Amino acid sequence: MKRSFVLSLMFVFLIGSWSCVNESNNASNNNQEKVVKNKEAQKPPAKEQAKPQNQQPAQQAEQQQQPKPQPKQTIPDNAEIVIGNEVGNDLGDFDAYDPDSTLRKLSDMRGKLTMLMLWNSKCGHCVTENQKHIETYNQYHDKKFVSGDGFDIYSIALDKKRTEWLEHLDEMNYPWETNVYVIDSWKDRDIRFFGIKNLPGTFLIDEDGIVIAKKFTATELKKLLEDQLEK
Repeated sequence: MKRSFVLSLMFVFLIGSWSCVNESNNASNNNQEKVVKNKEAQKPPAKEQAKPQNQQPAQQAEQQQQPKPQPKQTIPDNAEIVIGNEVGNDLGDFDAYDPDSTLRKLSDMRGKLTMLMLWNSKCGHCVTENQKHIETYNQYHDKKFVSGDGFDIYSIALDKKRTEWLEHLDEMNYPWETNVYVIDSWKDRDIRFFGIKNLPGTFLIDEDGIVIAKKFTATELKKLLEDQLEK
């Protein structure tokens, strides 16, 4: 009987010990779960990725890359004559220095019928035409025209060297007084404005600077002047 009692006590003790161990394990697991949850709760919230600034939808970006249409420019009916080298246009002004280093302006010729001439003293055809212009100048210089009082010549030399141009003027003794020279002439923006590709280049302008004719020969110049004479 004592033996049975002892066995019963041992059985009860074992059951109690197992129950304590199980509760302890459960408590440990619960504590671990709480610790994990607490750690997760303590973690700072994940940073949101910064949205790139100035980033726009593809369609809007394409629209910005496309050039904006420019408003159409309209010329009013009462617009003044434009500056240009074509017949009917105002040839505009031009200035350069003569052999005495005096600045000569094309606008100083206003009031007269004027031939603007671009040439080169090394251009044989230019020199031949100039010799014919001597006779024309002497014949029409003091005449009255419907588009000007008198005839004159504004001569622009395009020589490579100024000294060669001066030597040629001394040799030929042209009767017109307005002879000017432009250094590095073909690089000059004002010279390119005339649009001359072959020398000599000629323009006949009236008393107001309007182009009457262009690209004519010495023979054709006489006919132009005859047509402009007052009857």
